[in-house]
Amino acid sequence: MKKKNSVDDIMREVNAKTKQKEREVGITKEFLIIDCQKKLIGIQIEYLREVFDLKDDSALSPIPFTPSYILGVINVRSEIIPVLSLSEILGIEETEFNFVNLVVIEHQFKIAFPVKIILDLKAFDVKSIRTIKDVMVKEEDQLISDEFEYNGRIVGSLDIQKLFLSDFIL
Repeated sequence: MKKKNSVDDIMREVNAKTKQKEREVGITKEFLIIDCQKKLIGIQIEYLREVFDLKDDSALSPIPFTPSYILGVINVRSEIIPVLSLSEILGIEETEFNFVNLVVIEHQFKIAFPVKIILDLKAFDVKSIRTIKDVMVKEEDQLISDEFEYNGRIVGSLDIQKLFLSDFIL
């Protein structure tokens, strides 16, 4: 008796085939590259909605009794957007809290991450993007799914779809 594939199995297969076709055709993907506590993170431009200066912390309204990775909410042109700590979500120890920019992304809804350093906005050939697997983390919980090189340093690509499906967002 043949076992039916789960939706996750089907989506994994579709994603693998799509990545293979992209490599064959020579497609590029654009990333906003940020420095997250000395670790470079790439955010696909298709999810990026805006980046703006965070003039002071008073624009950020904390929410009591929420997990520590939820820094609060911010009002952007009469739209309330949750602000999350990307470094805490990724398990990177936060040593500095003087953020100067806010990166707003959107998939199912908008969320924002405060960042200190935005390095570049650059296109990369998909042939140079490598899929990574962390055997210590379940695949659905691995938020950095790809990596590529930028100025001699490795950049981890934030998987926005997995982020929006993770316990951090739901």
